[in-house]
Amino acid sequence: MVCAIDRLETYGYTNMPAEQCEAWPAKLNLDGSLELEHEYGSGLPPGSEYVYLSSGAELDASVKDAKESLKLPMGAMKLGIKVFGHAGLEPRPELLTLGDESYTSIVTSEGNPVAI
Repeated sequence: MVCAIDRLETYGYTNMPAEQCEAWPAKLNLDGSLELEHEYGSGLPPGSEYVYLSSGAELDASVKDAKESLKLPMGAMKLGIKVFGHAGLEPRPELLTLGDESYTSIVTSEGNPVAI
């Protein structure tokens, strides 16, 4: 349910050293929800193209809690993009289709992808 680095092969990112660059933090929250994240930083030498991917999944006790958990961070991310003004979001729902609800986008700057 999280987006792994191999999903970026479409964009030309292949043979990345995932075992050296990945982290899978997980936590159990006080409200009983469970969060699993996947973070990937390519760790390429200076001057090379750097790739960072972050995705996560959360299991909540109720549908209402799950909907609220999705709305808050997505709203904050969209507001942050709008405030800084030099970036945009390009929704890409085909990159992650699992779960009851999800949101996937590519952060762009001047029309070019800079983050997923």
